[in-house]
Amino acid sequence: MTKNRTRIIALVVLVPVAAAAFLALNRKPESPKPARESQPSTMAIAVSVEAASVAPVHDSLSVVALVEAWRDVDIHAETSGIVRSVSSEVGQKKAAGQPLLKVDDEVAASALRKARVNRELARRDFDRYDRLQKEGAVAISNFEAVKLKLEDAEADLVSARRRFDDTAIKAPFAGVVTSRLVEVGDLVQPGMKVANMVDLSKLKIVSSIPEKQVSLIAEGMPVQVTTDV
Repeated sequence: MTKNRTRIIALVVLVPVAAAAFLALNRKPESPKPARESQPSTMAIAVSVEAASVAPVHDSLSVVALVEAWRDVDIHAETSGIVRSVSSEVGQKKAAGQPLLKVDDEVAASALRKARVNRELARRDFDRYDRLQKEGAVAISNFEAVKLKLEDAEADLVSARRRFDDTAIKAPFAGVVTSRLVEVGDLVQPGMKVANMVDLSKLKIVSSIPEKQVSLIAEGMPVQVTTDV
């Protein structure tokens, strides 16, 4: 009784397994779906055509540069004294030699007058001794002493005139006053900066070239300068 029941159970289990295997073996493989053919693009692209030709290639180098005044000079006092007058303002144009300010010149003017007098006296003595020496009336040593005295008086006159001229501080060239550092009543000393002037009649373009491109630069090459200002 038990053996018959076992056989029935085994048959019941094997029937579904056999059916599943039969269906799997007889199933037709699905054919792959054909890929969609790509549609050709209908977008038009504009092109230009030009015949090839031989022509020189123009190479260029672009760098950033600074624009500087042709001359930019600090003006210093060459004498000591009190500033008595000022005749320059920031932004004012000055011609070469025009006064910028004036330092007290009373002492310098007095020394200049004295030097002129001494030179005149020395000149008269020289002229007199020159006539006497030609006539043989004075020794040559006396004539040489008078001649040296005249030369010394002329040197003193040059020095006195220079000290007097230094009391008037003037524009060294035609340009624009960019700063003035003293006012009337200020005391100035030799070497003291009193003003600054620039010459904008011409400009300098100053730039640095990378080391790898220095060999590309040669004297006489054209340069084009552009600025937003």
